[in-house]
Amino acid sequence: MRYLSWQAGIECGRIFAFGYSVYNQPLLWLPGSTLYSPDFIRGYSSVSPSCWREKQLPFSVFALVLPGRCTFFSNIIATFQKKSAMSRIITLSVKNANEMDAYVARPWGHGPFPAVMLFQEAYGVNNHIRKLADKIAGEGYLVVAPELFHRTAPAGFEAPYGDFSAVMPHFQAMTTELIIDDVQATYDWLMAQDNVLKKKIGCIGFCLGGRVAFIANSAVPLAASISFYGGGTHAVADLAANLHGPQLMFWGGKDQHIKPEHVQTVVDALKKAEKDYINVEISYADHAFFCDERPSYHPQASLEAWGMTKAFLKNKLSL
Repeated sequence: MRYLSWQAGIECGRIFAFGYSVYNQPLLWLPGSTLYSPDFIRGYSSVSPSCWREKQLPFSVFALVLPGRCTFFSNIIATFQKKSAMSRIITLSVKNANEMDAYVARPWGHGPFPAVMLFQEAYGVNNHIRKLADKIAGEGYLVVAPELFHRTAPAGFEAPYGDFSAVMPHFQAMTTELIIDDVQATYDWLMAQDNVLKKKIGCIGFCLGGRVAFIANSAVPLAASISFYGGGTHAVADLAANLHGPQLMFWGGKDQHIKPEHVQTVVDALKKAEKDYINVEISYADHAFFCDERPSYHPQASLEAWGMTKAFLKNKLSL
């Protein structure tokens, strides 16, 4: 046991040197199988500590210290390159409006990265959306999630799931024209970043954000767009002729909010415009099946949709 502790201590010291050589910054190991980087402090000093993100490594990685150092290091590389994300809050300037906050998550490293605009549900840029941003960033994308209710709600606005009366005034205030202004501001910010691949920007949205993702694909030159159960998309189906990138759409077959004829209106518009699209109806899923914080969450449908989402983004946004 004494030897194991001594050996682990040596390896932790090597993590520090290894991290500095690969990521150009040292890594600090603290108990609990967590690695921290001073980059959180240097890069995000203007952000409150609650916005810093710690990077968890599986305990099994530390168990591999003995004696397979190659396996140990390869696990560290794989974890940080693929599963780590750092986050912060930024403020964007929007045409004819007040400022708009946005949650940004990016992969570990210097990039450049493909980028994804993530559009919220009706309940704000809440814990679920922030987790999704981190999850997508963990796949290698720089993610920005703008707060679309910035004109009518305070910064950081969130509403409890199910309390639609709390979001109705903000939801109803979102016109297509205002959505385009918000999309443009978000896209312009990404285009101004040195660590973003300018021709590899896509978007993904859920519920309200699903409609926003469809609109965004028509408003700015995206390489890909994904809509999850985008309520109201049928009302903007005429924008199909202006879509730039391929459109992936997910719908729940048990969704009582979005009628089959609404979905068909969107599909018909895409066919008429001869645009590239994938239309997926999961017959056993309800509205919001992807959200693990809502009663309608469907683990299998969520996992299946996530697999296709990752493949779609990789195919359209890869180098």
